[in-house]
Amino acid sequence: MSQAAPDSALARTDDRDTDRPLVTVAILAFNQRDFIQDCIASAFAQTYEPTEVLITDDCSSDDTVAKIEESLAIYGGRGSVTLRQNETNLGWEKWGRLINEVVASARGQLVVLMAGDDISRPDRVKKLVTAWIEAGRPTCVLHSAFETMSNAQDLDGAIRREGRDFGDRTPHEMVRRDGEGMLGATVAFTPDLFTKFGPLPEAAAFEDRTLGFRAILAGQVIYLPDPLVRYRLHSANLSGPNIYSDPARWSRFCRGHQTLYASFRADYLTIYPDGGADARVLPEIERRQAQLRSREKLLTGTFLQKALAAWSVTNGQRNWLYRTLFVLRAVGFRKPQGAKQ
Repeated sequence: MSQAAPDSALARTDDRDTDRPLVTVAILAFNQRDFIQDCIASAFAQTYEPTEVLITDDCSSDDTVAKIEESLAIYGGRGSVTLRQNETNLGWEKWGRLINEVVASARGQLVVLMAGDDISRPDRVKKLVTAWIEAGRPTCVLHSAFETMSNAQDLDGAIRREGRDFGDRTPHEMVRRDGEGMLGATVAFTPDLFTKFGPLPEAAAFEDRTLGFRAILAGQVIYLPDPLVRYRLHSANLSGPNIYSDPARWSRFCRGHQTLYASFRADYLTIYPDGGADARVLPEIERRQAQLRSREKLLTGTFLQKALAAWSVTNGQRNWLYRTLFVLRAVGFRKPQGAKQ
């Protein structure tokens, strides 16, 4: 079952005064044939209504789309369901464009993101909507705690509550921390963040950080302590465990930060065209941009450039032995064969 995406010119549903606003559940999939059906099942298991389910496949090269259509044959009669298939893969290089297209197609007053390899708890949407309504339906980003799992769906018992203080941060602190603190797989947001600031940069790889920064500037960030998402850990995560040894991924990671800093600057100036009351924000963005140019040399620079980049990358690490060993590995030092562990 496959339907065309709704015309982006359609007005968003005007249900602001109801206690059950329409919510768009947006599933983003790419080469996730082994996981996508569990994700879709969790979307249709949500206890909240009304919802529309908007599935975007980013030109998968495996049979992810076939798996999606199998699921829609089972669940497709339950409310509004749309499958969008990109003709070319946008990937992380044009991730912002993908999110923009999802928002343009969404009709809900709240958009709940679901990654195609994760699973949402049945009460996730209900809890997000309840928190939003109780806060007065502000312009906002919502996020929650999450539980990690492996490819085999084994829960490792780790419930992570990162970003509990996210909503209390100032714009300056957001920039200083690179906008880190919330997991994109747990995020929901109000589409007016796009009305106020415009679309995301096409190359935005960290939509959660950009949206979080926008919400700090023009609304609020709401955190839910319940682990509402089962988040899958694997080597393909953008900031996964092999990022410092994979030149392609490290380059992509750095380009994502370049776009992030440019977005911070543009969004800050949208709200504070005169620079705002906090004179630290714009200089901090420039400082982070300069620091990034140094860190980009981690895998491709000279001996000295690699050493300086490695020291900069581990700046927040308090373990000096770890930092020293990281620098040594970055410049090519390897433990001699047969050395004691």
